[in-house]
Amino acid sequence: MQSATVIVNPVAPNLPSRRHLREAASWLHSQGWQAEWAFTRSPGDATAMATGAAQEGRSLVVVCGGDGTLSEAVNGLAGSQTALAVIPAGTANVWAKEVGIPRQPIAALEVAIRGQARRMDLGRASSPSAEGG
Repeated sequence: MQSATVIVNPVAPNLPSRRHLREAASWLHSQGWQAEWAFTRSPGDATAMATGAAQEGRSLVVVCGGDGTLSEAVNGLAGSQTALAVIPAGTANVWAKEVGIPRQPIAALEVAIRGQARRMDLGRASSPSAEGG
């Protein structure tokens, strides 16, 4: 059985209902995946959770949240071999839209476990603060 960590932002504006999350958990298990569900409480939690999942050797991290939660998880997984997937639950879900991830939890999970994993380049952009820093 493969292992995954599902990181959920419980305050994401378009979070699926508890029933839909339970159905997604059941479906994932039926596909041969053992999933640990983790709920963020504060900024930085998704980064720490994703880092922990990679260090534990999990095959997959699924983010159920928006672009901010996804960004944190990406930072936590950078340089690891752990795959990343998303169940879009934010306001804009820009990345998920760009790569064609469906909003429905089970459909998004199907893409994650039946689709083709691809490496993606990461970049970092910043601008000086108003104070000149």
